[in-house]
Amino acid sequence: MWRLPACDGLLFDPVDIREVAVVGDVLELFVEYGGGCETHDFSLCYADGFEGSDPLFVRGRLSHDSHSGPCDAIVAELVDVALEPLPDQFEAEYGPGGGSITIELGAYGPVLYSF
Repeated sequence: MWRLPACDGLLFDPVDIREVAVVGDVLELFVEYGGGCETHDFSLCYADGFEGSDPLFVRGRLSHDSHSGPCDAIVAELVDVALEPLPDQFEAEYGPGGGSITIELGAYGPVLYSF
């Protein structure tokens, strides 16, 4: 059973992913977007299930809700997204033990997460 956050119903306001790093169980994304007046919310969602083999891969997408902020400043910030759901899903499908998963982040490309 797929338990990872799905992308259905989320907002995908424009955002540019400039850099990505995996630090422990956190995906750190350095992003740029237009705004500056409202708080923006980000989350990582996943399409479909795991695909391929060693390492498996999953299609990830960064949800961005700008709350329709009217400002046009270019904002650059570091966004942290927890990756703990991935090992839990991996264990549910393949059993206990560590592994590696490649997260495909659209135009940004792949990021390897080992746990």
